[in-house]
Amino acid sequence: MRGFTLFELVLVIVVIGILAIVVVPRLGTNNEMVDQTKAVDYARYAQHLAMIDDGFWATKKYWRKSAWCVMLSDNNISVYKDIYDNNGFVKRKLAKVNGKEMIFWPKSEVNDTKSICFDEIGRPYLNNIELSNLLKKPIEIRIGNGKIRIVQETGYITFVK
Repeated sequence: MRGFTLFELVLVIVVIGILAIVVVPRLGTNNEMVDQTKAVDYARYAQHLAMIDDGFWATKKYWRKSAWCVMLSDNNISVYKDIYDNNGFVKRKLAKVNGKEMIFWPKSEVNDTKSICFDEIGRPYLNNIELSNLLKKPIEIRIGNGKIRIVQETGYITFVK
């Protein structure tokens, strides 16, 4: 009778075990890391749009208040623009990429709702473009167990451990 030896069977089981140890952790996704990365990407994109968008309109009284913003909340992370008319009323427009609105539903908990807006040179403001709302110190937004930090003046956005 021909068959496999005990050594051959053990060797095959060990090789399969090693492959499983290498492959299995890569199959699961880290939702917190995905949410944090998405939040940073959206904030950087809002800042980019603010810097390339020529918001000056000589005929509009409130042109300076119009701003690109990123909303970070448990419900969604979105990029939008507040557009003010001559009467000071605001219209909110969601940003689109390839025809799809930039809105994302995080699976991780966002510690509190924040709306960060950026002016034409990329400086961050809290909630809207008013000089009193210009960030005076870095803010950290907790997403799951991690944080993202937005630095005052420069608007530099990064992960914090």
